[in-house]
Amino acid sequence: MSQGKISGDPSEHSHESSETNLVNMSHAQIVNSLPGKTWIEKLRIAYEDVTGSIENDISLDKWNKSNLKYLIEDSILSDDQMIEYFQQIDANTDYNISWSELVAYIMMHQKNLTSGNIDKKLNLSFFAPDEVTIQKNKRSARCLRARYIHALEQIITLTETTLTFWSLECIPIRTFTDKDKFVDFCCLDSIFKLAIAKQNRQIIFYDLRNHSKLNYFISATLDSNAVQHYNSDETRAAIANCRRRRIPLFNTPTAMESLPEYPILFIGDQEGRVEVFHVHGSRAGKSEWTSTRIKHAKIHNQAVSQILYIPQLDVFASSSIDGTLAIWHFSLKTNDLNIEQVFKEPNHLPIISFCYEHRTRDYIYNTPSHCFGIWRTGTLHSQTVETSTQVVSTMTIATLSPESSFLVTITKNNFFSIYRIPNMEPCGNWFMGLQHELCPPTAALCTGDYLYLVGAFVSSWKVENGSGEGLRACTNPIVNVHVNSLFKKVLTCDNRATIASWDLLSGLKEFSYTLEEKDAIVSCFALDTSQRRAAVGYSNGLVHIVTANSGSILFSIEPAQLEGSCHALLFAQIFGNKKLLCSNGNRSVVLFSDIQGNRMAFHRNFVGHTENIISMAVLKERVIVTIGSEKEMFLWSVTQQNPLVKYSLPGDPTIVVDIPTSSDTFLAGDTSGSIHILRLDYPTPIKSIDVFGMSISSAITSLYISKTTPYIFIANMHGYMKIMSIEPDGSYTDHKMFRPHPMGIINCSLSEQDKVMVTAGLDQEVKMWNIEQLQCIGTIGFMKKWKLNDPKTWSGSSVPEDPVHFQKPDESVEEEEFPEEEEKIKRPPPINIDALPLPEFTYEGTRNMLDTSEEQNEDGKKLIEKVVLSMKEPPKSARVIKPVVPKMTFADLIESRHMENTITFMQTCREIKPTYAKYGIKKV
Repeated sequence: MSQGKISGDPSEHSHESSETNLVNMSHAQIVNSLPGKTWIEKLRIAYEDVTGSIENDISLDKWNKSNLKYLIEDSILSDDQMIEYFQQIDANTDYNISWSELVAYIMMHQKNLTSGNIDKKLNLSFFAPDEVTIQKNKRSARCLRARYIHALEQIITLTETTLTFWSLECIPIRTFTDKDKFVDFCCLDSIFKLAIAKQNRQIIFYDLRNHSKLNYFISATLDSNAVQHYNSDETRAAIANCRRRRIPLFNTPTAMESLPEYPILFIGDQEGRVEVFHVHGSRAGKSEWTSTRIKHAKIHNQAVSQILYIPQLDVFASSSIDGTLAIWHFSLKTNDLNIEQVFKEPNHLPIISFCYEHRTRDYIYNTPSHCFGIWRTGTLHSQTVETSTQVVSTMTIATLSPESSFLVTITKNNFFSIYRIPNMEPCGNWFMGLQHELCPPTAALCTGDYLYLVGAFVSSWKVENGSGEGLRACTNPIVNVHVNSLFKKVLTCDNRATIASWDLLSGLKEFSYTLEEKDAIVSCFALDTSQRRAAVGYSNGLVHIVTANSGSILFSIEPAQLEGSCHALLFAQIFGNKKLLCSNGNRSVVLFSDIQGNRMAFHRNFVGHTENIISMAVLKERVIVTIGSEKEMFLWSVTQQNPLVKYSLPGDPTIVVDIPTSSDTFLAGDTSGSIHILRLDYPTPIKSIDVFGMSISSAITSLYISKTTPYIFIANMHGYMKIMSIEPDGSYTDHKMFRPHPMGIINCSLSEQDKVMVTAGLDQEVKMWNIEQLQCIGTIGFMKKWKLNDPKTWSGSSVPEDPVHFQKPDESVEEEEFPEEEEKIKRPPPINIDALPLPEFTYEGTRNMLDTSEEQNEDGKKLIEKVVLSMKEPPKSARVIKPVVPKMTFADLIESRHMENTITFMQTCREIKPTYAKYGIKKV
């Protein structure tokens, strides 16, 4: 028997009030109010609130009642959406979700586990149709093809049984059906007709002007209606002209495409062949139209899944379930079909559909497995993107601007996934809602600012730029950034060996390549002095020498030569010869000679450090400075084995840079935030400068001295940049300080020719600055394009300074001499009570004293009894009652020894009969 709820339960009232507070709060306020600092901590605490521990599984009831509905997405999920998510995560269908399953699912769907929120870089908002139209549509057959007809400004969809015309407002206009099942269709724009392929090896035509079916069709057999009107001679002539060896549509058609400006059809069949038909007017009286098969070619080994015309390249592309994607050209003059290139899917998976991005010349193809792929035209480069928990149903390309585009994939479980082209950087994944819950979309197309999905009905989604405006330059932690002034590029490298090239003049990404090695991450990245090559060092000791423009590997230094790891790399010239310095995991530096053919020959080792070497520099093109991970900084000569000088700085050294205008001095930064001027032959600094004047220690992370100007650019661990100059007399002058990043600056690189500086911070952002105006030009990776010579296109600003970093310590206050308490208050000298003479004794005075003492004692007894009774009573409310301290009684004011004497004396007085005459007291 169930128990009813007690209306006076205080916990129930508190729960209802908390729910009311959450309802009145926005989603961002709710997320901020939940316990935990980072998003993953909030998720874990919300999970533990209903399960008790992350070791326990969560059921559907607890799932719906938990605070997870505020954290899974960037909006509050309804109960139906929570159920949908539960079903998606519960892969083993045991109606329970573990903590590992939840985290794995969210990581697979590109959630950021360390950020406070989840931002979509591409917003897709539902636009049409209305709810009434959605409710009228039921589960229908799978959409085979959807095309936008520009002349009609309508969308045409095809299923196995129905051809449907839709307005751009997603309202069905008309339908067309026929006896046999449909396969595919295309539009012959030049004659304003639709060609529809059927499973019975027929191609029928639909007139878009009067919306009716033509009485002409292309078939594998003769028209029976035409044969019965022939006489015997006409029948023999028709059979003779049939050319049995060249019977069209011998196999069932599976895909078709047309040439936009000509009435030419390209039909793919189940055997991998492509037949080309020319549709033209007929001079016979039976029909106004006829066709001629002008070409037949074998392109694939199995059924053709899709044919697409690429107008930018004037070629056709076709895919097949045998896992091939072919590029071929058809000549209208010679009617020749020439195959230009064939790509074979590396995982031997069928290709069921594909789309083409003309901006990057990439073919993006879909497979029936948990992955899709990208192939770049004219190259052997391909990439496979895994979708471990979802199978892509359809995909399309959404273009926001001529410089940026996204791939939108829709899975069979109604999930959107957004990837940025060309590197397929995941931007987000979220549940599209319940619009297509009965029949998930199987076709998609993007026209203008709208994305159209075709399931049981056509839905329209507004495509617009998201709140994030773009992506960061690197999805993984940044290792280094360099400006390539020669080619006007900015090169970024992350710890997963993804090297991207960005246009210096506009900030747009041009290309990227990945040199990822198994069980190793990138630890250092350097550009050579000619800016044509780059060196990539890995944690396992491997070093790749690659071309800066294409990423082609020119030479590799094996891990055995660097003994475990590579901590730093440096291209330099020593005595006019090209060298490469590498610090290894054995606390030494290996010097390589850069010889012809991009080869590196071992020269010598520099052994003597007891710490791993984190930084190196070549001074005056003849000596080498190495810095250890703690206090060591040594000066080496190429010809000597032992270090020339062992330097000693006030703080731990971090970086060294040469002063080109000086013959014997250089600069070094340390962990305290100071730079030191040192000589080649003296171990201690000749001068030290507190650059930033901060109240906290902030290590110098980057030093750069301009070769054409006297300026020095100094950066520290708290994101500040200081510009100083070297005066002709050797003094140093401060110019300006600003803060490019809220966190530490990893590196800064300058292009003195273009007067720009690029900074990379620990906040994973790469920013470009104008060094003359010290104005932010833009952030690399964001979709906003800039023009380097037009300040109106620049955007961004520096980070405000933190006053705490420059707060001066409290000045020491001289202690004021205060007079002693005894000196301030003039007290009478202490009185010795025992030495005082006793006052004259009277009976009346003694009785008055006794009565007063008894009254005070009685009042104190009553007060104590009340306090004891009140402490024993139960509390009247939930608040804590402080115990009442009894008042001080008269007895407490008198010392115990005097009180005892007084009471004894009073008792004696009561026993003695008063005799006034005896004591000399006159009776009144």
